[in-house]
Amino acid sequence: MKLLLDENLPPSLVRTVAGKFPDSTHVLQLGFGQTPDEAIYRFAGSNGFTIVSSRKTTILNSCRSNSELRRKSSC
Repeated sequence: MKLLLDENLPPSLVRTVAGKFPDSTHVLQLGFGQTPDEAIYRFAGSNGFTIVSSRKTTILNSCRSNSELRRKSSC
C-alpha cells in the first residue's frame, strides 16, 4: 500500500511510515502545495495511493459528491 499524506500532516511523517509503507509520499514532495483536494483525490486514485489526512469529513464529502472518484479510489 502506498500512502499519500495530505498537506495538513507534517512531511516528516513520510519517514515514520517508510518502514511499513515504503512507496509513500507527501503532497508537498509532489509539488501539490495548495492544490484543490479534488485534484489530489484524482491523482491518488489514478496512481494507487491511499490518502491519509486528519480532515476525514472533507475527504468523505468530496468522495460522496463525485461518483467518478468513488470508482477510482478507496472512498
